[in-house]
Amino acid sequence: MDDQPAGSSCSKNITNPKAISEYDFTVHLAAYDSGLEERVPKQLLRYGTLEKKRDRTSRVVAVLAAYNSPTRPSMEPNPQELAVDAEDPNQKLALWVGMRPACARVLYDGDNKEQNSGGKMQSTKLTAKKGVSINNLRTTELATTDQTALRVVCPRSKETVVYYALVHEDEQTKICDGVMVDISQVYFFPEYRNDDDTAVSERKSNWPKKVFELLVESNQAKADPTRTYDRTKSQVDRPLSIASELGSVMAKYSLTEAPQHLDNIQDLVRKLDPEVNKPMFRKNANLYGFINGTHRPTLEECNLVLEEIDSLWPGVASRLSKNILHDISLCIRSARITLPYRHIRAYLMVCARELEVIKEKGDGEEVTPSIKKSMYADIGLQALETFGDEVNDDEETSVAASPAGTEPILQLAKAEAERADALARLFPMILDMLKDSQGDHSQFGSLAEIFTRFGNAPDRDAAKDLAVHIHRLNTDAIYSIFAPVRRMLEEHAAGLNRLGVDLSRGFEENAKK
Repeated sequence: MDDQPAGSSCSKNITNPKAISEYDFTVHLAAYDSGLEERVPKQLLRYGTLEKKRDRTSRVVAVLAAYNSPTRPSMEPNPQELAVDAEDPNQKLALWVGMRPACARVLYDGDNKEQNSGGKMQSTKLTAKKGVSINNLRTTELATTDQTALRVVCPRSKETVVYYALVHEDEQTKICDGVMVDISQVYFFPEYRNDDDTAVSERKSNWPKKVFELLVESNQAKADPTRTYDRTKSQVDRPLSIASELGSVMAKYSLTEAPQHLDNIQDLVRKLDPEVNKPMFRKNANLYGFINGTHRPTLEECNLVLEEIDSLWPGVASRLSKNILHDISLCIRSARITLPYRHIRAYLMVCARELEVIKEKGDGEEVTPSIKKSMYADIGLQALETFGDEVNDDEETSVAASPAGTEPILQLAKAEAERADALARLFPMILDMLKDSQGDHSQFGSLAEIFTRFGNAPDRDAAKDLAVHIHRLNTDAIYSIFAPVRRMLEEHAAGLNRLGVDLSRGFEENAKK
């Protein structure tokens, strides 16, 4: 069945008491009553193969000629299509977004044409008036239920929203194949629309965005909204690494211990992985104060420390008590031990095991405080030798200050050199990728020659091709403009590398003196 024009027997004005917004609509505000009262919103369906060539009015009839064949899909999904396993990565799943009725107006931009009284071809496409939205639509022509209507789906394996009409049902698997259709042919279900949009351009932009959001929401969607194709932007990825920048900030913190550098470290991590903003970092203030505090904690404070240990390492907490932690804190301060945070778990486990051994050797006798103090101090010194940390000789506090030395300065110089070197490599890489993404223009000569050919272009396609080469030439000009910046970055990186070598040599000579 061919597509029928407006005013045919399959169309009527809306008289149904159902609200207008409950019908299916195209971006041109053509309405359709699918009659699918039992449809499940946001339904995922299985599909087979997809025809990637976008159909046009001239061949849509041939593609959809199977309307009367046994392989024509029904309007309702069959059980095989609904047998969705979201955990199976091999299943091809798509979101059912709307319908494509056979006896409905084909709303291609300029594809539907007929002869006017003067013999010239003119477009018969339907365009909604500006300022009209579904929510303020008073009345419209309605395409009635059509049993040959095709379901339209959006595969979630795509990085962009692409519409396919399911046109052929496999006789064995009962899974349907699809053919690509234009957005203008899709009658969208209500959940995929923004019924306040008052312009076709808004609907063509906002409705696919809503479809995409629901694709991502459908659990295992592979699409990434940050990679959605945008025709207005060059698709150039930036190879992002924060290693050198992170090393620089950490070296600055080692030298100054200024807290803003810790904030900078968190900002760098968020830049690389925005998901880090969602979970809350464990602060563990009680545990940190227990290890590095200046006073002996009370039993109540030790109980809070035990709760934090249990939330981190339940196996360790089960072998400790608040009294044991209270004794450990005394030994830590007596031995003037400073442990790095990453080694706390190992230290507590060693203490717990050693205490169990002492109890076994004492045949149940009480372990005296002096034995425990000696044992904990000895364990602490052994741990420090193992971990490479030093004992703090300050009697008032166990918090070890960074010793004044050459290592932080050399670390900073090295980190800055690596950072500048990475930037010097990254800059030309991005420019090369930009050039590669736009193609070569050299065969067309200078900008003046291209503009001359553009003005003399015999048709629109030739003009478009020349316009592309104008853009390519501009891209090449941008590459040349930034060449001095590239050289400056390379020289800066080389200078910092020399600085690091000179500092290292100078410190070695001073040490010999």
